[in-house]
Amino acid sequence: MAGIGFELKKLFIESKNEPFGNIKAILFSSAISIGPWLITATSLNLLILISKSVRLGISEQTLFMSTVFYTFTFSQILTGIFQYIITRYISDCIFYKKLEKIRGTFIGSIKLVSIMAFFISYIFINRGSLTTPYKIVFIVLFIFMCLSWITMIFVSLLKKYKFILFSFL
Repeated sequence: MAGIGFELKKLFIESKNEPFGNIKAILFSSAISIGPWLITATSLNLLILISKSVRLGISEQTLFMSTVFYTFTFSQILTGIFQYIITRYISDCIFYKKLEKIRGTFIGSIKLVSIMAFFISYIFINRGSLTTPYKIVFIVLFIFMCLSWITMIFVSLLKKYKFILFSFL
């Protein structure tokens, strides 16, 4: 995320004189960097607990958990390709004071990632023998996951890291 390293370094410097200041800075930076993974793991475990109380069959549980897992994992892989490029470009726009280009970059990257996510998820899920509504939900979930990762890059420009942390939830 653009500029997060500088903000975290500033957090370490500012909290140096506070009791447990470094621990607070370490926890905050850890939460920002591993937040999505931590939230997903926690959510999956909660969904497993809930599905046991709903008395879903083991095959339905496995299908649902696999869908969420694949959606999360492959959305990270797909958008990871673009994250470095977009972050570098945004940083250059900020440095050269060409802020008007950031909006176009956001819209263009959202369009490109949406199209790619649609085709990748369609090819992946189309071969299965699942119902059509389930396939549609899978495709929509995959697209939204990809868009959320791309959006987080641009939200980080606001330097509202508590908001980012909250949005992971």
